[in-house]
Amino acid sequence: MIEGSHKCSVTNCYGDWRIHEITMKGSISLNLTDIQHLLTEDKLQTLNLSDVAWKGKHLPDKFVGENCICCGGERFLRCDVRFPGIVLVDVNNPYKNKYRLIDGKHRAHKLSSSGHQTAKFYVLHLSEVKPYFVLK
Repeated sequence: MIEGSHKCSVTNCYGDWRIHEITMKGSISLNLTDIQHLLTEDKLQTLNLSDVAWKGKHLPDKFVGENCICCGGERFLRCDVRFPGIVLVDVNNPYKNKYRLIDGKHRAHKLSSSGHQTAKFYVLHLSEVKPYFVLK
């Protein structure tokens, strides 16, 4: 069972993570349980981590991993990298990467920092998830 949410907003530490294709004003949020039915085997792909943008990807080590600014490293240390992350393809992100992560930043960072170059992700299109976003 997937849980949590993906917040699309502007923050001092992460930058502009709004989805400009939806709104340039305010913040939106996606409850991940609402899209669980979209996470099917045919959506699972192996991607290069260098092609995936996630919040905090640009931050120095003193703010990520075991020092994560969002959780003090707790979620990084206990995350299970066997579970695929969720990405949107061809949606704006601060890194101009092909994929934008909407679930799994701690897993992606853990894989990347331990030398992995690829990982499994559910790849979705904005049109599939757009109806589930809520304006904050």
